Amino acid sequence: MMVLTATALAFAASSPSLVWLIVASFMIGVTTIAAQIIIPFATQLVRPYERGEAVGMLMSGVFIGILLARTVSGFVGENLGWRAMYWIASGLMLLLAGVMAKVLPPSLPALKTSYSGLMRSLIHLIKTEPRLQRASLIGAMTFGAFSAFWSTLAFLLEQPPYHYGSDMAGLFGLVGVVGAAIAPIAGKVADDRSPRFAVGLGLVTTIFSFVVLWAFGYHLWGLVIGVIAMDLGVQATQISNQTSIYQLPTEIYSRLNAVYIMF
Repeated sequence: MMVLTATALAFAASSPSLVWLIVASFMIGVTTIAAQIIIPFATQLVRPYERGEAVGMLMSGVFIGILLARTVSGFVGENLGWRAMYWIASGLMLLLAGVMAKVLPPSLPALKTSYSGLMRSLIHLIKTEPRLQRASLIGAMTFGAFSAFWSTLAFLLEQPPYHYGSDMAGLFGLVGVVGAAIAPIAGKVADDRSPRFAVGLGLVTTIFSFVVLWAFGYHLWGLVIGVIAMDLGVQATQISNQTSIYQLPTEIYSRLNAVYIMF
């Protein structure tokens, strides 16, 4: 999947037209799933009482990558152009594919079935697992809020009183890393107390962040506090949700994660 992602990124970098870029972007979206294969795989390598902590560490890597990508792409796009960012990303994915081939332990599938059977089993899980239903709905809503903020931040920063460019919008990713870096504590809380309690804390923190952004978002300090609180709250909620679904049987971890990340 990493090699395919690198190929799709290279197609995007060399796009001669908008249609080509749209198709390449679609292929990037389809193939960028390596992290979501690694997360359930890694949870099977640790002891059951350490799963929350492990998910916290892995999801922090995912979140910090999302946030720092905004910082790096804002800087590269401003100084070298958008194509350069796609070429750099393509090369890094190829490098990472080589590293993963060397360091990941071998594994065998826990289930022998057809691909169509696997897809049908996802529908069965959605219908029959209340824990997965709750986690998926909460995850969709919180990550939707997260995406709504970050997708529109650049437009806010272009307007008065800020008048910032895309590079400055990207720098806010560094601010968000503070919240994402603290969030793995949620995995420990989920292990020690309960995932439900940790999800509640994450949701309250996310709501608080949007209140701050609504009331003080036109002041730089208000924006900074809101970004830190939101990334902390959303990340804590995602970690706690995944810790919750990983209390279900081990042999369906990958499918549980597939459903959760789809939502």
